[in-house]
Amino acid sequence: MMNFYGIFTISSLALFFVISCVKTHENAECAILKTNPEQLAKCLQRHWSGRISDNPRVQNFLKKYKIYVSYTTSPKRLDDSLFVLLGAQPFLDHVEAVFLAIPSKFGRTGASYSLESPVYAFPKVERVPLIKDFGPISKMLPVVKMLHERGVKDGIVITLDDDIGYAPDLLARVVETAILKGGAASSQVNCLSAYGSLNKIWPTLGECEGSQSTDIVEGWGAVAYRLNIFSDALIQELEANSAASKECYLSDDVVISYSLAKRGIPRWHALSELSVIPFAEGETGSDALHNGANGLSEVGGLGGNSLKYNQCINFLRQYK
Repeated sequence: MMNFYGIFTISSLALFFVISCVKTHENAECAILKTNPEQLAKCLQRHWSGRISDNPRVQNFLKKYKIYVSYTTSPKRLDDSLFVLLGAQPFLDHVEAVFLAIPSKFGRTGASYSLESPVYAFPKVERVPLIKDFGPISKMLPVVKMLHERGVKDGIVITLDDDIGYAPDLLARVVETAILKGGAASSQVNCLSAYGSLNKIWPTLGECEGSQSTDIVEGWGAVAYRLNIFSDALIQELEANSAASKECYLSDDVVISYSLAKRGIPRWHALSELSVIPFAEGETGSDALHNGANGLSEVGGLGGNSLKYNQCINFLRQYK
């Protein structure tokens, strides 16, 4: 993959990459290599065991079913999203396809997506053209719907954010958790207790604190979904609810988790000592997919998510 490294200059990586971990993990020091993409990719890969899991149940599952990767991005970050794939490459060697779900034009700005990006030449990448921009939920919903229509009964779709460095073994643990426990799994835990009144209007309340369950599956932590949880009704509900209001359009994590919770579908967080490493101009930047032109997301603070999450769920409970 050496032919891809040339598109990343030292200046662009210095701008795009910084460590921002929820807690100290084994690979936290990888962020100091942000100006050297080859070494950074090797750092993220250094714990790779060479396989998804040693668990016989997981191995038997993967003999029968496949893993698919799905993500979306904006025109400005299309080329740089290749770094996400480079760091995760040993894991990607074990998946069936890497689906890139993007429309012809970015909904927020009307900007066109390049048809000549080096991302398209990365192994297993397949562009999934969208008839419209579904917003942040484009990272998951169009591919799940496509596979459902193709008659794929089970397997794993794991979604990646376009601005996160993922250790391959971290992604393997997320997949392993979804296979063993069912439902959906993320590398991060997000309990409703962090969102004030949100915990009073959630359809079901689990024992999130102190357990392996999570109330909201966090997209930036990578989320693995068992494909057998998706019915026609669930897919239709996700599509409708993500467009139900401007707050819901920007809150894919809570729209997805709300619909799963309504149906009693479990949400888990994978147990791993590896971290995710966000880009500097990604999750906290003006071009993040969850940002709206009206400033709804208030990036960088819990208050932004708390505000739009509550507004979205109140809307869904009243009208849906």
